[in-house]
Amino acid sequence: MKKAVLVCERWVSTCETLTSQYWKRFPSHPWKDDKFVPERLSLLATRLEEVLTLRTVHEQLVRLLSQQERQQLRTSDAFVPFAGLNPLHQNPYTEPLWRAAVGQYERGMAPAEQKIAGKLRQQFRDLSAQSHQLLREFQRYKELVKRPSISKELAPER
Repeated sequence: MKKAVLVCERWVSTCETLTSQYWKRFPSHPWKDDKFVPERLSLLATRLEEVLTLRTVHEQLVRLLSQQERQQLRTSDAFVPFAGLNPLHQNPYTEPLWRAAVGQYERGMAPAEQKIAGKLRQQFRDLSAQSHQLLREFQRYKELVKRPSISKELAPER
């Protein structure tokens, strides 16, 4: 999925470069308009990044929870709000449905995020004397640490 995001971003960048620099100087048929930015493709790249982030966060959350905690917090039901939605259908009509599903997912995962914040805090405390290992753990769980609820819980540890 990372490669799909990179392809989209590269395509957008290439279109901008071609229409703003190279094709304006094309002698037989110069580009006369402003630079072309494929907005729909930019939005698709953003959506793909969001899907990747949601999946990465979910995998990291599940990895840190025990089997009993997963069942108790019902993490297996986390993606139910996305049933019937195709994340690749990115347009103004599907955007409210997507936002609602993401909001419902985040509300459902909030208890798991709180539990994980406590576990990460303890894990980071245990490694505080080993800065290299601590840095590696931060990099390993960077998507989780970026989450507002988890970063808020970990703020006193800075």
